[in-house]
Amino acid sequence: MVQLVRRSHALLAVAALLGAVGLWLSAAGGTRADTAVQTQGVATAVAPTIAWGTGGGCTQAMPTADFGTLAAGASNTLTGFTGCVTSNKSWAVATRMSTPLTSTDDSTTIPGSSMRIAVTTAPAGSTNACVSATPCALSASPTTDTSVLTAVPRAQRAFSYSLTLNVPAAATGGTYTNGALTFTASN
Repeated sequence: MVQLVRRSHALLAVAALLGAVGLWLSAAGGTRADTAVQTQGVATAVAPTIAWGTGGGCTQAMPTADFGTLAAGASNTLTGFTGCVTSNKSWAVATRMSTPLTSTDDSTTIPGSSMRIAVTTAPAGSTNACVSATPCALSASPTTDTSVLTAVPRAQRAFSYSLTLNVPAAATGGTYTNGALTFTASN
């Protein structure tokens, strides 16, 4: 009988303990233990990317700008050019005539300063340095860039532009070839 009583007491003690634990776990808004907070700084760098080309709804159209036959002192404007730039950071575009137009007859050149560029459609939120009303003249130096667009928001963006060639009055007659414009997108 003593053993039965002891066993009953042990069972009652275990049941009471389990009941207390159950009540403690089910109690709403119980008291919390003291806490201490420590913060840790976190940093990283994401490599910037930038590229030219067709994609994502933008069709790049930058073919050879053939101004046709012009008289010395005359000019011609070509339209319909589109550049497409994709970047994960805001970007800008500059251009230069990296190779002047060169006469196949006597090797004289028409310098970059005879070329004008106007951005006819700029991406929303960007700054257009070469609006149609006041096109930008390129530098005579083949190594000096002319800023065209700045502060273009990140993502893929298109811009349209026109080119105007003002043939110098002193230009010799003949065919001029091998001119090259270099567009540089940067962030």
